Amino acid sequence: MRFTEDTLNRIRDENPIEDVVSEFLELKRSGKNYRTLCPFHTEKTPSFFVSPERGIYHCFGCGKSGNVITFLMEYKGMTFPEAVRFLAERAGIAIKGEEEKNLDILKVLEYAGGLYHDTLLEKPRGKPGLAYLKKRGVKNDTIVAFKLGYAPGSQRYLIESALKEGIKRELLERAGLVTEGRDKFIKRVMFPVFNTAGRIVGFSSRVVDDSQLPKYMNSPDTEVYKKSNTLYGLHQTRGDIRKEKLAVLVEGNLDLLSVWQAGVKNVVASLGTSLTDGQASLLSRYARNTVIFYDSDDAGLKAARRAVDILLKNSLGVRVAVPPAGYDPDSLVRERGIDYGRFLKTTVDFLEFVINEKKIDNPDDKVVLINVVRNILSLLNDPIRMEVWTGEASKRLGISKSLLAVGGSKGRSTERGNYVDVRSRVEAELLGFALKDKSVWNFVKKSEDVIQTPAIKEIFKEKITDSEGAMNRIKPDLRRIVGEILFTERGKGEELEVTNCLLKKLRNWDIKSNLKTMREMMRRESDQGRLKELIIKYEKMQREARETI
Repeated sequence: MRFTEDTLNRIRDENPIEDVVSEFLELKRSGKNYRTLCPFHTEKTPSFFVSPERGIYHCFGCGKSGNVITFLMEYKGMTFPEAVRFLAERAGIAIKGEEEKNLDILKVLEYAGGLYHDTLLEKPRGKPGLAYLKKRGVKNDTIVAFKLGYAPGSQRYLIESALKEGIKRELLERAGLVTEGRDKFIKRVMFPVFNTAGRIVGFSSRVVDDSQLPKYMNSPDTEVYKKSNTLYGLHQTRGDIRKEKLAVLVEGNLDLLSVWQAGVKNVVASLGTSLTDGQASLLSRYARNTVIFYDSDDAGLKAARRAVDILLKNSLGVRVAVPPAGYDPDSLVRERGIDYGRFLKTTVDFLEFVINEKKIDNPDDKVVLINVVRNILSLLNDPIRMEVWTGEASKRLGISKSLLAVGGSKGRSTERGNYVDVRSRVEAELLGFALKDKSVWNFVKKSEDVIQTPAIKEIFKEKITDSEGAMNRIKPDLRRIVGEILFTERGKGEELEVTNCLLKKLRNWDIKSNLKTMREMMRRESDQGRLKELIIKYEKMQREARETI
C-alpha cells in the first residue's frame, strides 16, 4: 500500500517525535535533545536520544536510529502502513483515496466486535456464551480485556443489525463476516483478533455446544487479515513479552486466557493451528526467547516439534514445556494453577526435547537422530549460537563436532545488524553531514555522481533535505550511520573537512576501479594500434589520479 509524500510529511509534522516517544518512554531534557534508557537493548546509562529539531532518534549504544514512523515499527512491531495509520488517527488526519480502502473494513470489524461483546455482557441472547465462558473459568476482567463476545443463533443477527446502521452487505462480505447471505458465525463465543495497531482484523470462534460442528472456526483471509501472519493475544500481551524478552507460546485461545488470567501475561497463541514463519517472524519483534507450551497428546507434541524448527529459523531461543499426560495448558492451569518461576524451571531446551522425543533401540535409530539434530543446527543463523549448540549436541550424543558440522554460517550476527559494505558506509556518512547543514548539502550535491548506493543517490536526486524524510528512504543499517552523524556535535569547519575527505575517498576508489578495468582491457587487446590508444588513455588517467590524490 502506497502513501503520498505529502501525506507522510503531514503525518510526521503533526506527530512531533518527542510527543509520540514520550507516550511509551520517560524522556528527560538534555540540552536541545531528549534522553532516556534505550528500549532496544539493556543499559544502565541512557544513550537513547530524541531530537525534536530533526524529528529523529538515535541510540549510541545499539545504533538504532530513525524517525517517528520507524520508532513505532521498531518499538511497537507495527508494519509501515500500520504505523502511518496509527499516527494519522492520533493526529485526526483523514487518509484519502487508495489509502483508505481498507479503513471501511476495519470499521465494520470494529462494529461487529462491539456488537458481539455487548451481546455477551448485556443482552439475554448472550447468556449461552457467558455461561460457557464461566464454565471454562474465564473471568469478567479477562472478557473485557480481550473484548470477548457472542454470536447468537439467528442466521442474520449481524446482517440485520449492521444494515440498520447503514453498513453495506458488500463490506460485511469483504470483512469475512457474512457468506451466502447469512452470518458466518452462529451460536459461537467470539474471540476478536487484533493487529499490532490495536484494530480488530478478524475473529476466532468456538461453539458452546460440542454437538455443533465445526468446533472451531476462524475468519477467512481478507484484505486486512492473514491468519498465517497474526498471533492471538499479541496486542494485549506484547508489553509483557518485551519486558520479559520471552513469550510463552500456546495453541488455543482458551489456553491463552487461562494462562494469562493466572498471572503469566507474556503469552501468545497461534490461533489453534501449526505455527507459521510469518507468526514466528512477528513474534521475534518482541521476544528473544520462547517457551512452547502445547498439548501433551501426540498432535500437540508433533506441533511442538514443528514449532521448534520455525522458531529457531527466526533466530529465537527455544525451550519446551510439556503438560502431564491427559492435560492441555488450559485444563492444567485451571486445575493446578501456575507459578511462573517454577514453570520455567520445568522447561527443557529444544535439544533435550528433540532427543527425548526420539526412541533409540539400535544404532540405526541413533544415526537418524544425529541427522535430525544436524538439520536442526543448520537452522541457526547466528554462528556463535551454532558453535555453542553444536558443542552441546556433541556432548549429549557422544559424537565429534565435525560430524555435526553443517558447512558454515548462513548469516552474520552482530549487535549492530547486517553487514554494510564500506562504500555504502562512506556514502551514508556523507548523507549525514549533508542533512546537518545546507552548505554541506550543496557541496555534496555538486559531486553526487560519485554516489552509488541507490537509496542515497535517490535522496540527493530528489533533493530530500529533511532528516525525517531521508530516514524513511534508507534501510536500518544505513539509518544507524546517518543517525550517529546527525547527533554527533562537530565544528562546521571540521564537518566540511571530513566531507571533503569522504568525497575524495570515493573518487579515489572510482579511479582505481577504472584503472583496473583499463589494465584488463590492455591485457586482452591484440590490435597494436588500439593498444597504443589505450596506453595513452591509461597514462592520462594515472596523471589525473595523482593530481586528485
